[in-house]
Amino acid sequence: MGKKTTILGCWCAFCCIVYFGLYRGFIYPLFGTTGDEAFIAFCALALFLGQNGDHKKLLNFALSGICGGIWGWIFVMGVGLLLPIFNFSFVPAALIDIFVFTALAIIVHTFILQKTLVNNMPFVFLGVATTFSGTAASGFLGIVHISFLLICGMLIGTATNALAPKIFGPPPTE
Repeated sequence: MGKKTTILGCWCAFCCIVYFGLYRGFIYPLFGTTGDEAFIAFCALALFLGQNGDHKKLLNFALSGICGGIWGWIFVMGVGLLLPIFNFSFVPAALIDIFVFTALAIIVHTFILQKTLVNNMPFVFLGVATTFSGTAASGFLGIVHISFLLICGMLIGTATNALAPKIFGPPPTE
């Protein structure tokens, strides 16, 4: 591992520490949670960097993640609507709900909205998955909360990928 890779890793770690300190120190009470959901931003960071962390696609990633939070809310509401049909048995209601809404989400974002800013399926599913973490706020506030956390993770990735070369020079080409 070269010097620039080490510096880049330390820079990303520093950005993560700043985020975590700000979130756990000041922000999470706004959502009425314990702060344990801070990890969601790190999931977004990993996915953002795994898709090359291009800051020019930040809006696409963010809007797709927000759509995922909305889909997650729809999934939760769908189970609630299906429970009475299945005599309040969670498993069959959840299986039908997950099958129907997963298929719909894929069809909508991959085919119908493929040429829009909400076509990033990995971020849509990240938004859905983090909705089920059980640590985020509930209802509409939960959508805002999940969206905020996903955007924080992408901003850490942007700070790493877009700002680091300006500060430390071009990345290594190993």
